[in-house]
Amino acid sequence: NWEIGAFLSARVHTGSWSTAVVGRLADYIKRNDPTLKGYGKSNLYNMALVYDAFSDDAFLSLLERHSALISLPENIFQSVNGKCSLPSGQSRSKRMAAAGRENSADFFQPVIGKSFPIVLALTSYTNLVLICNHCTSAQEKLFYIVHAARQRLKTRELLQCLNEDAYTAILGSDRRNYSGKLKKLYPSAP
Repeated sequence: NWEIGAFLSARVHTGSWSTAVVGRLADYIKRNDPTLKGYGKSNLYNMALVYDAFSDDAFLSLLERHSALISLPENIFQSVNGKCSLPSGQSRSKRMAAAGRENSADFFQPVIGKSFPIVLALTSYTNLVLICNHCTSAQEKLFYIVHAARQRLKTRELLQCLNEDAYTAILGSDRRNYSGKLKKLYPSAP
């Protein structure tokens, strides 16, 4: 989804594609492989929306500043060996060479656009779309990604948090005043 979003975003923003072309692409995919799901017009636009929102310089610089505070599980991605079985007699290195990849980390590097921020893997793609549609600031987006991951929020629960403005409720109305609970947890916070 990240790479497709990067591709579509680049095409639409440079003007080489109109928005009508995205609709025709969705129709083309549906016509050529009706079993392929998740590539309708609105979802293609959502892929570009997610890419634009989370490849934004404001979000990436915020992420860089706070990356030490966000704990990422070591097993976010399933190992390459776990994704496919090897034919007998074929080694992992031979398969990687055949795929034109030097190591397993290359499988997760996008070909187009900016690199995938690993923090996005903490929550579902559907949650990311909701966050993009409801949040304007980079701080708010990062808050909801981490909040959804830590609380293990499903889409419906995240939508409720977004509608109730959990960001403001937890951080306070002017975004500088912490709630009473946070003041107890982090007494030295500004």
